[in-house]
Amino acid sequence: MDSQDPSEQSEGVEGTESPEEVEDELILKLLNDDCLFHIMSYLNLHELIVAERVCDRFAAVVKRVYKSYRVLDFQLFYGFWNRHLSNPETKEIALRVGKHVHTLRAASYAFGIGPREIPSFVSTHLKGLKNIQLERFQIANEEAVRQLADVFKGVTVAKLDSCDAIDEIVMQLLKLEQLEVLELPNNRNLYGRFLQRLTNIKDLSLEACSGISRQNFREFCEQHPNLRSLNIISCYWIDRGALQSICANLKNLEKISISVDYVDVEAEDYLVLGNLPKLKHLEISSFSDNLIGVRNMNVLLMKLSTYNRLEYLDLTEKNLTVDTEKALRNFTKLKELNLSLIFNCKDSTLDSLSCDKTLQYLQIPYSDITQQGLEKLIARCSALRFIGLYGCDNIDDAFIGSILEHLKGRSHMLELGVDRYKFHREEYGNFLGVNPSKLKLTFK
Repeated sequence: MDSQDPSEQSEGVEGTESPEEVEDELILKLLNDDCLFHIMSYLNLHELIVAERVCDRFAAVVKRVYKSYRVLDFQLFYGFWNRHLSNPETKEIALRVGKHVHTLRAASYAFGIGPREIPSFVSTHLKGLKNIQLERFQIANEEAVRQLADVFKGVTVAKLDSCDAIDEIVMQLLKLEQLEVLELPNNRNLYGRFLQRLTNIKDLSLEACSGISRQNFREFCEQHPNLRSLNIISCYWIDRGALQSICANLKNLEKISISVDYVDVEAEDYLVLGNLPKLKHLEISSFSDNLIGVRNMNVLLMKLSTYNRLEYLDLTEKNLTVDTEKALRNFTKLKELNLSLIFNCKDSTLDSLSCDKTLQYLQIPYSDITQQGLEKLIARCSALRFIGLYGCDNIDDAFIGSILEHLKGRSHMLELGVDRYKFHREEYGNFLGVNPSKLKLTFK
C-alpha cells in the first residue's frame, strides 16, 4: 500500500491553521492595541463579552473599552436582540461596565424577570449614576427604595415614566434638592407635595400626571422663577389660574409643552403665554383633534407670531387650517418645525413658511407634500440640514436628481429620512456620483 503524502496527512488535523487564518493572525499582530481599541469600540456589549474570551490580548483591550462606557441602555439591547434579557446576561453586562457609567436607561419590558421589578444589579453594580431613565417599573417595596436611594444619591437628571410613583416614593428615592431635570410622565397618583423641594430644578415634565393639586402647582411656579422647561401636556387640572401663574412667575421659561383642550381653559386664556419673554420652544398637543382644540391652537399661534420669538414649533397630528398657515407666515426665526402625521399638510403649507434663512430641521412624515412643493422649499431654504419624509406617498427617488442643483455651494449636507422601499440604493448611488458630499439618505 502506498504511503500517504505528508502534506495530505496534515489536512483536517485539529489545530492546523488555513492560509486565510494565518493571514488574519498576521494582520492582527500588525495592529497595535490602540487600533484594536478603536475597532472594538464599535462592538456592542454582547459582542465585547464574546471578544474578551478570545485571548489575553483581546481581554485587555476590551477592558479598556468597558472603561470608556458612560451610557448603559438596556432598551437598546432589547431592540437589537428582539428578546428579553436574562438575569445572567444583565448581571454580566452590569458587572463589566456598571462602575464606569453615569447614565442608565431601562424599561421593564426588556428584562425576563418578575413583573415590573427593578433588577437587583442596579443597586449592586451601578454606583456612580448621574442620569436615570426608568420606564414601567414598580417602585413600592420599602427595602428596594432604600437601596436605590443610596445608588441614586448623585443623580441630577431623572425620568420615571409610568412607574406608579407617589409623592412619598419620589421624595425618598431622589435627592430632590439637587435635581436639575425631572420627568414624571404618566404617574397619575402624584399629588405634587414633592414640587416644593425642587430648589435647583431647570426642566420639569408632569405630562399626564392627572392628580397634581392646582394649589401645589401654583406654589411651585411662585417659588421657581428660574425654570427653563415645562411639560404639562394632558394635565387636565390646568385652569386659567394655572396659566396665569406660569406667565406671572416663570419669566425665564424657554420651552413649554401644552395641550390646547384643557377643560377649564378658554381660547382667550392661552393668550397670556405670549407674555413669556424668553419662550422659544413650543410643543402643542390635544387629546382629540376637535374644533375647540384647533381654534385654541390658532388663537395661541397668532398671538405668539406677533412676537416672532419661536425657534422650535411642534404641531404633530394637528389639523392645519387657513388660520394656522396665516400664523406660520409670521414666524421668521424657526429653526425646527415638526408637522408629523398631518395629512392635510400640503404644498401651500410649505409655501406659507417664512423662515427661509433659519429653518434647519423639518419633519413632514405622512403628509400630502408633492415633489415640486418640496423642491421649491429646498431651493429657498439654504440652511436645511434634515427633512423627514417617511410615509410621503408623493415622494420617491426620482426626486433626488431635481434637488442636487440646489445644494451646490452649500457648506453642509442635507439629510433626507426616507422609506427604503421607495428609494433604491442603486439610483441614489448614481446621483451621488454627481454630488457625493451634499446629500445623504437615511433609510427606514
